[in-house]
Amino acid sequence: MKKYLIMAIAFFVICQARPQSDIALLNRKVRDFSEKPEKNAHLPYKTIPFQLVKGKILVAAEIDGNKGFLILDTGAPGIVINQKTSKQQAVQAFSVSREMKVHETTIQHMIWGGFEKTSVKAMAIDLSHLEESLQQDILGLIGYEALKDLNLVINFSERQILLSSKKQKNFTDSFIPKYQLSFEIENHLPVVTLEVEGKALRFGIDTGSGGNLIDQKWAEKDLKAYFSKDDTEQIRGLDQQIDLVQSGYLKLQSKKGNFFAEQKFLTLDLTPLRTSTELNIDGVLGYPFFSSYTCHIDFENKRITMW
Repeated sequence: MKKYLIMAIAFFVICQARPQSDIALLNRKVRDFSEKPEKNAHLPYKTIPFQLVKGKILVAAEIDGNKGFLILDTGAPGIVINQKTSKQQAVQAFSVSREMKVHETTIQHMIWGGFEKTSVKAMAIDLSHLEESLQQDILGLIGYEALKDLNLVINFSERQILLSSKKQKNFTDSFIPKYQLSFEIENHLPVVTLEVEGKALRFGIDTGSGGNLIDQKWAEKDLKAYFSKDDTEQIRGLDQQIDLVQSGYLKLQSKKGNFFAEQKFLTLDLTPLRTSTELNIDGVLGYPFFSSYTCHIDFENKRITMW
């Protein structure tokens, strides 16, 4: 059986007249990544500033002596570093709708947000196109394995990430949430079920995505009225191939009947993704979905709280 990595990483709008959107999603077998916090980590929460560039959450980091930024990405299975792939130790990968190759590697020393780790298993992918788009030194992505044992709160208005161990009392319990969503973990990916025009659809939660994505089949059938052939954008995937896709605006509704603000979605055929990886999702929710809120992603209790 082929070993696949699922990568919808970083496809973004080429057309200059429209804002650029990045959709980040990566799936593979998870590895253990038990963080050892620095000496002052007994504090209830550690505050980590971040930069927000084109919907990407950039956290300062250092990997093997190189300083730059990691993209906080719940759509990634673990640590992914920006490095050209090698033919040796190649692993079969899948970039939304195309096969590609990546390779596995080991980080000798890594620091991010006050956490420090040695001998970290990672994947290497060429992310030079992201560096060009964001105009920043991108060291890679930090995903599920590095986050699953932490309390993660993203405050978009203050440009801050709050981190603590699960043992610490969750201060978010004192807030009255505007929305609260339960999710499943499919492979490593948080997946929520929301209604769109009466249809219950499954969306992957991806903080590394600068835009929202929905399966093309819905834009061609049940949601056809919301997508026009005249509303198209060019997107480029991790494999750096360019596709022309439709865009439209949809309203989402939670199981409790709460409506979210109308948001823009890009369409793409996710059939190859489901067929090759058995990841059963109808789309991806990224930065536009979360940007107006402070969000607590609770991996232990499989819950997202937004207020």
